[in-house]
Order: sequence, then structure tokens, then C-alpha cells
Amino acid sequence: MIEVIDAISNRLYDTFGPDYAIYLDQAKQEFESPAFFITIVNFDVNDYIMGSRRLTINFDVLYYPEHEHDRHELITMMGSMKNAFDTDLPMDESLNTMENVPVFDKQMRIVDDVLHFLFRLDFYTDVSEEEIDKMLKLTKNIGVETDG
Repeated sequence: MIEVIDAISNRLYDTFGPDYAIYLDQAKQEFESPAFFITIVNFDVNDYIMGSRRLTINFDVLYYPEHEHDRHELITMMGSMKNAFDTDLPMDESLNTMENVPVFDKQMRIVDDVLHFLFRLDFYTDVSEEEIDKMLKLTKNIGVETDG
């Protein structure tokens, strides 16, 4: 579901700009703050009849402040993150889902001088596949020898 992560990354970039790095993988040696780190906490998929699939994805977007132990920066970022994700996330049309997906269950906490912004996305996608013939005709010539 890289399209969903792209939507989150785009929202962060559009809100905070290029001065904030956005990471998907832990790269401790090249890590520069201020930075966001996007993680998937839980990912549930439920398939339904008629080619519909429900996706429920829980995220934790971690914010690492520019200055270590800067509580003021973290508290200020709490308000900024809330505002950034108050509106629905626009999704790529390749997901075959609604144009904008609402952000649910927003929670924030500061742990070890890192802001954790937790939220849930819950949406349906259309996974209808191209129709294929399930039964094909099989023609085979079998030569049968008889004595006589």
C-alpha cells in the first residue's frame, strides 16, 4: 500500500515543507532532524463479495525535533499535526477507492522526546479482476490400437 504512505508523505511535505525529512526506513547513520518517520502499526484486510476489500491501517508518525529535549517544539508540533490531518487524505486513483479518505482516532503522545501521532485509515477498494474463462475446451486425439 505504498499509495497510502505516499498520501501521508505528501500531506507532511505540503504542510511542513522540504526542511523536514520524511523516512520510511530506519536509517540511523544518515538520520537528520527535524524529521518524520512513518510506520504501520497494524494492517487488516477483509475481502467481501463482488470484488470489494476493506482496508484498516493504523499508523504511527513519529516526529523527531530539531533540538533534542525541546518539549516546546514537540507541543507546538502536536497542534500542527492535528491541523494537518483534520482534513481527509486524497488517494491515488490506482487504489480504486474513494477520492478522499478520512483520518480516524487521532491520538498524540510524547515518549522519550519523540512525538507519536497515531491514527487510523479505514476504507474500501475495488479489487475486481479481469474476467477470464475458467473452463476451456480440451481437445485431444487418442489413438487406440485394437487386435484384430
